[in-house]
Amino acid sequence: ADLDQYVSDDYGRKDNNEKYQNLEIGAGLEYTNLVIASPCQITLQGGARLSGDFVSLDGRKGVVSKYGYVIDAAKACVLSEQDRVRLGDDAVVNAGELTIRAAKSAEVGEDATIDVNGDFFIESTGDSDASQALIDSDSVVTAGSIRLTSQRKVILGEDTTVAVDGSIFLVSTGAAAKSQATIGNGSNIQATDLTLSAPRTAQIGKKATVNLSGQLTIKSTGTSSDSNAIIAKGATVAVGGDAEM
Repeated sequence: ADLDQYVSDDYGRKDNNEKYQNLEIGAGLEYTNLVIASPCQITLQGGARLSGDFVSLDGRKGVVSKYGYVIDAAKACVLSEQDRVRLGDDAVVNAGELTIRAAKSAEVGEDATIDVNGDFFIESTGDSDASQALIDSDSVVTAGSIRLTSQRKVILGEDTTVAVDGSIFLVSTGAAAKSQATIGNGSNIQATDLTLSAPRTAQIGKKATVNLSGQLTIKSTGTSSDSNAIIAKGATVAVGGDAEM
């Protein structure tokens, strides 16, 4: 009922001096097509649960949560046209498909548990120092495939555990010094294929473990003196197919 009132009041303008109002969600919401949009910021309180066949969160000024919330959906999208998106720490997502897209940082928080049967996309569409695609440290992710893209940083955080039936793509496309693609120290990755590509550093971190049944590609596409393709000291990499650096 609160959500319906917010929309009918022109996203809070009627009772807020003609200014759009940020939207806070603390309840459990379930609907076949659950579409929540705001021209401002959407903040999800810890413990909020969103479920349905299709769940969409679209906050033009960001979708944020300090503590994780739960999404249970056949297909889910979390979007911000102008700002950042972050699934908070300890977030839980069970979905057939999941897309996280933001102009600035597009992030999965620490200690998150993400289970996606199909494709999992994280994309940062902007080109600023704040632009990055991130799965933060100590998260556990299973998916059919994973693709992280950004013009700046693309990161699997330290001590993440990732198991994918198909391919993992970590691709940075920008030209700045921070245009990097990295797998963090101590991470554990299992997949068919893995591609790391960036104009500057493309790196598998220290003491990371990577097991692939297919192909490994680590590529630095730039020409500057700090353009590097690296498997760091102590990393363990096993490849069933071809390996190209």
